[in-house]
Amino acid sequence: EIKRCLKRWGALLGRFVQSQADQDVLLATLISVATESDALADVFQHALHALYECDASVLSEEAILRWASAAEAAPCGSPTRALLDSAAPFLTWLQEAEEDSEED
Repeated sequence: EIKRCLKRWGALLGRFVQSQADQDVLLATLISVATESDALADVFQHALHALYECDASVLSEEAILRWASAAEAAPCGSPTRALLDSAAPFLTWLQEAEEDSEED
C-alpha cells in the first residue's frame, strides 16, 4: 500500500522535500504520527524503506541514519526507541549496503 501511494505521489512529495532540513521535518512528522498510531508504528520500517527507495528518493540514507543515531539516545521503552527497534532490520540493511559501497 505504501509503495503504491509513493508510486503515485512520490514525485510530488519529492518536490516539497528537497533539503536536509525538509527530510528532517518529514522524518519528525512520520515519527510523530507513528507514535500516535499503532497501524503506522507496525509498518514504520516499511514506510522508511519505501521513502528511501521511491523514484523521488524522498529520504536519503544520511537523513535516516542521522535519525537512527539520535534515536539511540531515547530511553528504553519510549515510543521513539520502539520505532528504532522496529526499523532495525531496514537500518542494518542500509548500513551493510553503505559498507559494501565503501569497499568498492
